Amino acid sequence: MDGARGDEREAAPDPSALTQILSARECDIVVLLAKGYSNRAIADSLHIAVGTVKRHLANAYPKLGVGSRLAAALRVRQFVGSGDERASER
Repeated sequence: MDGARGDEREAAPDPSALTQILSARECDIVVLLAKGYSNRAIADSLHIAVGTVKRHLANAYPKLGVGSRLAAALRVRQFVGSGDERASER
């Protein structure tokens, strides 16, 4: 039983782990990406250029061990959870 509980703890979201592998700005961007924001919406929310969003995402993908936007969103949700409780109420 102890092994099963250990596995559960490993699967729990750990936002601090995300900040250990990504820069603060990359974290901001991938969290919005995981919430379903487009590059334009991320750029508008953070008051940066769309090209800057793309560059941060390109830098974040290898750090997350992914190669696509969808894979990045799923990986981020492993770290921080879905954070989408309000979206399901809409």
